[in-house]
Amino acid sequence: MDRKRLALRTFHYFEVGINILLVLNLLAALLLTDATIRDHWGPAIDFFCDISIVIFIIEILARILKHPTRQGMWSYFRSNGHWNSWNIFDLIITAISALTLYRGMASIVSLRTLRLLKLASTSKVILRQPALQRLTAAIFASMSAIMGACLYILFLTTLYAIIGVNLYREIAPEYFGTLGHTYLTLFQLMIFDDWGNIVRPLVEERPFSWLYAVSFTIFASFVLMNLIVGFLVDTIQDLRIRRELRSRHGLLHESDQLQEQLERFETAFHKWEEQVKRKDAQQGKSS
Repeated sequence: MDRKRLALRTFHYFEVGINILLVLNLLAALLLTDATIRDHWGPAIDFFCDISIVIFIIEILARILKHPTRQGMWSYFRSNGHWNSWNIFDLIITAISALTLYRGMASIVSLRTLRLLKLASTSKVILRQPALQRLTAAIFASMSAIMGACLYILFLTTLYAIIGVNLYREIAPEYFGTLGHTYLTLFQLMIFDDWGNIVRPLVEERPFSWLYAVSFTIFASFVLMNLIVGFLVDTIQDLRIRRELRSRHGLLHESDQLQEQLERFETAFHKWEEQVKRKDAQQGKSS
């Protein structure tokens, strides 16, 4: 029991250490964006990232080899008939980072690209946070619905762009002179970038122009945002229900296995009792 507690405590400290190392790698990526720090401390930061990559390689190898299962170490990536996408993502990121340890990579890609690949391991932060995992899974699961919302906004923007070019080309050619400028202007209106400075000149020339800008903003910003948020909320709930059903299925599977083991034990016990009775009967006859 003490060994199990010690192993659990060691694993907890190991997880904390890996999380701290990932945060430090993210901090290193931020520091390398500064030219002064990069010129003076670039080699030291690169060396620290190389050491971190070696630790990450050892970590994932230890996880694969120590994964407790009857199906072999590869069940770290697939168990109970389901692929573990997060573990596969962890392996891919670690493999990409490991390639940067090969010095010949510098001749294949530029030094800047090599540093970006080396710091790709910082994305492993998502793997350590269940909340981020659930949010990321919800975004990917609702991608088809989000694409439908994007098609809606594309159609709406195209419609308003045609109207804008025809109505305001002469009034504000810098915003509505061409279709491309109009698309950019509508995107600014959608994200409230310089909204007042775009709309006020139109209203001064044509007082009812505010209807054009306000209606587009309502449909493009508020409706689209509510649609995407609604898609994400529904997907998160759906994923939560699936996760609960999967955990229940796993518990039922384990319960069935325990029931089978219990039945085998009872059968073996009954056979042993019969053997004992036969031996006792034979000893009684011989005596």
